Formats: sequence, structure tokens, C-alpha cells
Amino acid sequence: MEYCKDYFIHYYQVDRNRDLTIVSLIRILEDIAILQSEEVGYGLDYYEREKVGWMLSRWEIKINQLPKFKEKIKLTTRPQAMNRFYANRYYWLYNEEGDLLVEAASLWIFFNIEKRRPQAVSREIIDAYAGTDRNEYPFTRLDEVEEVPSYDYSKKFEVSTDAIDVNNHVNNSHYFSWALSVVKKEIITNYKISEIRVNYLKETNINDKVMSFYHSKAEGDGISTLHSMKNEMHEVCRMKIHWTRKQ
Repeated sequence: MEYCKDYFIHYYQVDRNRDLTIVSLIRILEDIAILQSEEVGYGLDYYEREKVGWMLSRWEIKINQLPKFKEKIKLTTRPQAMNRFYANRYYWLYNEEGDLLVEAASLWIFFNIEKRRPQAVSREIIDAYAGTDRNEYPFTRLDEVEEVPSYDYSKKFEVSTDAIDVNNHVNNSHYFSWALSVVKKEIITNYKISEIRVNYLKETNINDKVMSFYHSKAEGDGISTLHSMKNEMHEVCRMKIHWTRKQ
């Protein structure tokens, strides 16, 4: 079942070029997902009562063009292929003329918040989304991001309270801030992001110390940056970003 919503790009969501930031884009994608969950009756109140939630595992995002300040956009999402404790969710972002600006695929895990482990999705939840089970749509785990072979630069962060979301861990949008903060200014200035792949590997929590590493290499028509984020014990996230030169 598809769900659509119109959005307006605000000043606080854009960068110095008036483009929607990547972090703001991710937050909009998160927003429409939870709004659909609220509409079908399985939103935050249900998650809190039943001690469950959805944990994001992977992203694949393709960006044709980022919307700009004051632009009106239409965002469509569709959850599909709920299978045991996994589900895919897809997104399409259009401008007012109907041009496809961004498309994204994601992989989510349904989990028990108290036990911090996966829990099977109930038949009732599947039916609430109009039967988005594996028989209706193909299920995909999305691709793994390769290991970072070496590091060009790294930076340490400490998780603060404003990074923690309702699932009591760092919200997935913050990993993009950690990743992009270590990319060289020359890349940020002269290139634009055209594709992103993310694998979330472990949770991070309040007061964790996180190191953000990155490695860049020429690839295809631009540059790819490989990112790894690690706390004191584990690698918690991998990310690959493809950049094409600005026109």
C-alpha cells in the first residue's frame, strides 16, 4: 500500500547552496514512514505499548537532484515484502513538475525493544499494510558495503542525548553527519552526491565514543568515498557514497 505526502523545503533544511541536506533528506524519509505507520494504527503508541519497533538495517539511495529551499515536493513510500522480522520499504521523491528527484530502497528489522533482538512481524501488521508480504513483492536484503581498505582521515565523536531516538539508540540520520564531516572540502565543494549505500551493523548509545573513518578513490564518472564508523568495541556502520562533479 502506497502512502503519499507533500512537503515544503524549509530554510533550516538546506545547505549553503540552498540544497536539501542529506541529513534532512533522511529525516524526511523517516518521517513519512512513521506517518504511514500512524495512519494504519501501528505507530508510536503501539510500539511503546508492545515494546517493539523497526530498526533500520540498510539504505540504497539514488539522487538525481536534491530539492532546493522553498521548493514543494511530493514523497511516496511503499512498504513491501514483510518476511519474518524483515521488511523492505521504498521511496520516490518528485518535484511539482513530476520529475523524479530521489529514489530509495531500505531494509528494516522488526525487533523487541526490551530484549534488543528481532521479533516476528505479526499477521495483523502485515494485513494493516494491505498484505505486504513476500508473496506479493520480491524481498531483497540489499547489497553489503565493502570494508574500508585504508583511511585518509578520521574524527572522533561522542554521542549526546539529542542523537537518541524513540528506540533508545542513535537515530540513523546522525551517521550521515559523522560520515560527511570527515570528507575533504575539495570533494564537498566540487562534487555532488549521486548515490549512497549504508549498512548499519551495531547500535550506538548515549556517551559512546565513535570514530568516523573514510577513504576516497576515483571510480566511474566521479569519486567514491568509503566510510566506517566504530565505537570502542565494534564497527557500527559502513557507508559508500558516490560523488559526481558539479556542472
